[in-house]
Amino acid sequence: MKPLPRTILMVFCLIQITITSEAQLLKSLQDKVKEKAGNALTNGTAEEAIINLAVNSMQKAYAKKDSTSMSMALSSYDNTSFYSDRKASATALRYTSSLLAEINDYDYSQNSNALGINNPFGKNKKGQASSYDNLTSDELQLLKQAETLNQTGELSYASRYFKYSETSFLGAIIKLQGNPNLENSLLNAKVQSNLGMLYHAQGDFVAAEEQFGITKDVLMNVPNSEYQRAVTLNNESILLKDLGRFNESEQRLKEAMEILDNSGRNASGAKAIMQNNLAILYQYLGRLDESIQILEGIIQNNEANWNQKSNTFQRININLALIYENAGMTEKAEVIYLNALKLKEKQARTKQPDYASILTNLSSLYLNTNQLDKNIGKALTVAEGIYRKEYGDVHPTISSVLKIKGLLKIAKGNKAEGLNTLKENLDLVKQIYGENSTRVNESRILVAYAKWLNGDASGAANDFHQALDNNIQYIKEYFPAMSEVEKSKYWQTLQSDFQTYYAFVADQNKPELTKHLIDYEVIVKGLLLSTSGKIRQQILASNNSTLIKKYEEWKSTKTLVAYYYSLSSEELSTQKINLDSLVRVSNQQEKWLSANSDVFSSSTQQSASFQDISATLQSDEVLVDIIKYFNPAERKDQYAAAVITSSNAQIVKLGDAELLEDKAIKLYKNAIKFKQTESKSFYSYWNAIEAKMNTKKKIFLVKDGVYNQVSIGSLHDGSQYLAERYNISVLTNPGELLKVNHDAKRISSIFLMGSPAFDLNKYTALPGTEEEIKTIEGLATGKGVKVKSYLDANASEANFENSSEYNVLHVATHGFFVDKKAEKTKLSGQKISSGNALEALLRSGLVLADETSGNSNDLTQSDDGLATAFEIGSLDFPNTEIVVLSACETGLGEIHTGEGVYGLQRSFLVAGANSVIMSLWKVDDSATRDFMIEFYREWLNTGNKFDAFNKAKRATQAKYNDPYYWGAFVMIEG
Repeated sequence: MKPLPRTILMVFCLIQITITSEAQLLKSLQDKVKEKAGNALTNGTAEEAIINLAVNSMQKAYAKKDSTSMSMALSSYDNTSFYSDRKASATALRYTSSLLAEINDYDYSQNSNALGINNPFGKNKKGQASSYDNLTSDELQLLKQAETLNQTGELSYASRYFKYSETSFLGAIIKLQGNPNLENSLLNAKVQSNLGMLYHAQGDFVAAEEQFGITKDVLMNVPNSEYQRAVTLNNESILLKDLGRFNESEQRLKEAMEILDNSGRNASGAKAIMQNNLAILYQYLGRLDESIQILEGIIQNNEANWNQKSNTFQRININLALIYENAGMTEKAEVIYLNALKLKEKQARTKQPDYASILTNLSSLYLNTNQLDKNIGKALTVAEGIYRKEYGDVHPTISSVLKIKGLLKIAKGNKAEGLNTLKENLDLVKQIYGENSTRVNESRILVAYAKWLNGDASGAANDFHQALDNNIQYIKEYFPAMSEVEKSKYWQTLQSDFQTYYAFVADQNKPELTKHLIDYEVIVKGLLLSTSGKIRQQILASNNSTLIKKYEEWKSTKTLVAYYYSLSSEELSTQKINLDSLVRVSNQQEKWLSANSDVFSSSTQQSASFQDISATLQSDEVLVDIIKYFNPAERKDQYAAAVITSSNAQIVKLGDAELLEDKAIKLYKNAIKFKQTESKSFYSYWNAIEAKMNTKKKIFLVKDGVYNQVSIGSLHDGSQYLAERYNISVLTNPGELLKVNHDAKRISSIFLMGSPAFDLNKYTALPGTEEEIKTIEGLATGKGVKVKSYLDANASEANFENSSEYNVLHVATHGFFVDKKAEKTKLSGQKISSGNALEALLRSGLVLADETSGNSNDLTQSDDGLATAFEIGSLDFPNTEIVVLSACETGLGEIHTGEGVYGLQRSFLVAGANSVIMSLWKVDDSATRDFMIEFYREWLNTGNKFDAFNKAKRATQAKYNDPYYWGAFVMIEG
């Protein structure tokens, strides 16, 4: 049996503190007991009467809840929650909190209602003996006490009173510990699983995963526990999804559903929750069609049998509506919202907060689709009235209404009134969450936007900078503790803030604003390429148990602090959370790590600034930072470029994204494919920037959006290609300029892999790759460089994974990328993208020997001959100066605004490589061979990879002329 969770002692102390305070509660409840318990006082003590009153109150509230959703994690598309019973739950919890005072002494055998809801005793529905048949009376007493605490915890969880919930669950576990009969009970497994679900909801993923492990260990010793095992697998799958372990998440869900199908019990509600969770996982992976199909099936198959008042039914319907909206099927989303409203009206529940929640969602849909004739204002007024009556004037729901109201007024041309409403919302959000919350930053951005539209550029700039500076500080504080998946998800919540500012800067075109923009770009374009995952790997590989323990403790604390910052002041107070104390603990942990780990200390260094970048640029050099942003004022995507020199900063507008991403890119790609010389692409993508070049010779280029598909050097201005005029270096973010070292850096070792033995029925032969590998091997060996090469059957995935110790990694094979365009929608006037960008890494990779993808649907399995970008990102290349991908289309991937390309280049850079050479389109085998050989010949002679790259391009151009042969090659510095 595993020990108690690591937080048990801390929370046990909390229970003791709670017991002391509850003694005062007992005293204050005497009058209420006399009034409500009546004659109960004549038959027992006041304490007994209070316990009876508390238990009965708790059970009434418990019965109103959807008990399945209290013990099973149910994914929501946008974390939608309904508030109908929260006030009643709060009242019940005030009573049930008194249980903590008397739970150790109260004799439950005198109260037949104490167990109440989920009686775990007796035989199960199949007539099989339960695990409780042979318990003693004392053990039954403890079990009953633990069950009541568990029910209190479930009710608290469903009402989002997490601290009460944690106290109750841990109190129940304490009751069950130390007795093998109780430890190996179904109730213990249920409580452990509930605690894991709670920790997950709080953002403590480390503790949550630990809890699910404990639960599964318990269940191994509990007979007839199939249903609870299925519940636990479901809860664990949601955690795995949020950890980015998508395959494992899907496997857990499917295993859970199979267990339910074979259990022989009626578990349609539980099965529906699991199917919903699978649908949300698929939506998360961008598989919208499958997601919609599953949700539609759930509703069609279960609607007649469900209690349509339940949160489960409502949330699944709302999930479907929101996914419809995200997929552009706004009419279908509207139908669901309208039907939900009709149902509430039929049930006479038009005064309930969940009715107001649906009104708010529908209003947002109408605003986002510019259906301003739908009387949105009236619906919002009704929703606001319900919220204020239910929760008072200071509540997050009021803020959600004020935000839409303000944007609605602006959309209707009432800019001044819209600004006032958004200011009111900002004041309210400050009151609810405190000055340091990221929610305040979101609201301040909207005020800045409104000031901009009202002509107050100075006021807008101040608000923008205050909000974005706070966001940057938050990034610096918490990103080092996040996984790559967590970073990507969190960036999606911040992206629209920065894009609104970029639209403002492009509109104003003032040097001071452009300098601020570059400062932000250094952070945001680099944050998702940081190597925090590698830092963790190196710390774990250190075998220093103290360092590892301290690192995991710090990571867990930072996760909790980040979560608690999202709570309102009221929630922090209600849950008795001392956030300042937790922040101090985190800071102390971080100081210890910095002092005791060079790896950790280097990861938290400050980023470059505009001044650093400007000072680094020489007189003949220029930095061009391409920016794609959504302009909320014009409601469309646009492009601009920040052009930075040693003495100046300018913004250049490049045009609407619709043109550049459709007609212009098709023209460019066709011209490349059919070897046509044309200058229209130059005027579409570069002419406005060219006017700012003056006498510059060297361009450092940071790409975004569609520019990731354009090789700038291949653009022709009517007289020459840009590659003939400029030396062009591509950077992942402006701050990388400070790391670029054009001094000689010779090759010390090289790993070569090519001409893999793959199925020629599926892939075209690459005869040039073997000659390429052998020639490079000869050149390197002649210079005394350490070489390791693999060809044919030896060019395998297993050998590829052993390449990290080499200075240069060169792979000559087929690359692949399975295109899948991201869906997009607008929420509350701001643009977001759906799906998960990291899923695209499963659709990008390298084909190696013994490729077996045709026999498997699992692209993450090892040794299948496909090295996916997802797998490569989990490897470690700390010593790799450059990765050379001598293969077709290795630069392709899924483009995400502000995040770059999710494909091979990203994965190698995240894994620690300094730079990557790749190709943007299918390249002639012979031309690729010639380019690569020339590149290595030059680098081995001069020691300068930058000069070697540019010379190899020009040498290939001289031989083949057309950019189809040489323009695809791009070297990117990460």
